[in-house]
Amino acid sequence: MPESTSQASILAVGSGCNPGSSDPTNGGDKQMQHFVSVDKQNIFRLPVGWEYLVDTPGGPLNQANFKYYDNLVQSCIKLGVHCIIDIHNYARWNGQIIGQGGPTNADFANTWSQLATAYKGDANVIMGIMNEPHEVEIGPWAETVQAAVTAIRNAGATTQMILLPGNDWTSSGASVSDGSAAALLKVTNPSGDTKGLIYDFHNYFDSGSGTSTGCISNKISDGFTPP
Repeated sequence: MPESTSQASILAVGSGCNPGSSDPTNGGDKQMQHFVSVDKQNIFRLPVGWEYLVDTPGGPLNQANFKYYDNLVQSCIKLGVHCIIDIHNYARWNGQIIGQGGPTNADFANTWSQLATAYKGDANVIMGIMNEPHEVEIGPWAETVQAAVTAIRNAGATTQMILLPGNDWTSSGASVSDGSAAALLKVTNPSGDTKGLIYDFHNYFDSGSGTSTGCISNKISDGFTPP
């Protein structure tokens, strides 16, 4: 994340997976304004369902639905903060794993190509390839991530940060033991370098993976060893 980052805020924008729903953003623009002005937050993750963005894997963006999502993204961009485009599908389309019996890597990459084309002109947009993959084969999943990275860069988003998600809900504690770190280390930009490619780790400080109010541990040793 940027060196100036002191805090990050995750903003949920509704389920987003029902193509028949109305505006799913639920006043997110006003929430972000509050968090920026009052709490000085400077990163917002904007989840959206893949099934909400496109009607079929590999198909064009559903323009009616994308308009709602883009309104939220633009309201984030206008605040001058970092905005994470986050496909919130756990590596799946309707329960089927991408590149592992479900939609193809090319289908997924096509969606990212369209999103990157839309946001390639704004340096504050971060591409969050996928929220919390789980129970995937990490080797093939790294190939899926590579396909998305290549599509994003080839669409013209050559400087924005891209978040690379591993297995086990992107758990920081499991990233080495489950092979995610090693597999994602092989992901590169089309040029062969890794500039702007960031490991995506999640670490919950409560007893219920973010659902409980009590903080039980700083978990500094969960996947990381202090120097």
